[in-house]
Parts: sequence; structure tokens; C-alpha cells
Amino acid sequence: MVVRAVVKEGVGIRQASRIFKISQTTVIAWKREFLKKKIKNEISHNNPVVELDEIWTFVKSRSNEVWIWLALEVNSRKVLSYAVGDRSVETFNDYGNDKIKSNAIFYTDRWDAYNLIPYKQRIVRKGGTNHIERLFLTLRNDNPQIR
Repeated sequence: MVVRAVVKEGVGIRQASRIFKISQTTVIAWKREFLKKKIKNEISHNNPVVELDEIWTFVKSRSNEVWIWLALEVNSRKVLSYAVGDRSVETFNDYGNDKIKSNAIFYTDRWDAYNLIPYKQRIVRKGGTNHIERLFLTLRNDNPQIR
């Protein structure tokens, strides 16, 4: 049961196979079973909970920095929107405006660009962006080019 929960959370097939010392075929079969049963939640259209954050990386040299902005829906773990650019309000507008809905709740950090989100929709608190930070950590660990 623990293995199935780990696979459902998005751990890689090879990683789950190594951790629990089972075949990759078994892990794949369980993953297919989850997809058939649609165990992952769908996006709640009534009151979606969205985490917004950005990650820094560079292209070819550290002097050519790039920021990747993501909007992650918490319940389904789906990326709703993204933008690539600098860490400015303009880049936030590129990906943020179409996702700001009157009924959505946004968890963010204290970056100034997020002040464009209406006060009643934005929550800034410790641990509010855990899911998207975990996604960024996974990206960094699985892709050595992202540093």
C-alpha cells in the first residue's frame, strides 16, 4: 500500500522500483491502475487553491539568468500556467492575469509581483507553497541543468 501511495504522489518509476526492491513492471502496472481509477483529484472549479512561485536558472552561463514562473493547482498537482523570463511584474502579468479568478485562493511568497493579486485571494504564510517548492526540488534533482 505504501508503494502505491508513493507512485500516486509522483515519484518516478525507477525510484519507486529501487526504493521498494520491486520490478519496474509492477510499478508501471500500479500506475496504470491509478490512471484507470482516476485517483488523482480533478481541479476544483468552485474554489481552486493555487500555489504561485518562481525558480531561478541560467542558459549557458550564469550571467544569462532566467526565471521560470509556475502556477500549480494544489489538489490535482497540475501546472495551470507558466512563464519564462525575468523576475519582474511584467513577466508575472504574462502568466498570472488569466489565472486570477474571483473564486481562486492563491498561496505565494512575499515577492512584490504577487501584490497584484487581490488581498482577499492571496495568502502568505510559512508552508503555503510546499507543493510547488517540492516540485522545484524534484526538477532540480532530476535535471542537473536547472541550478
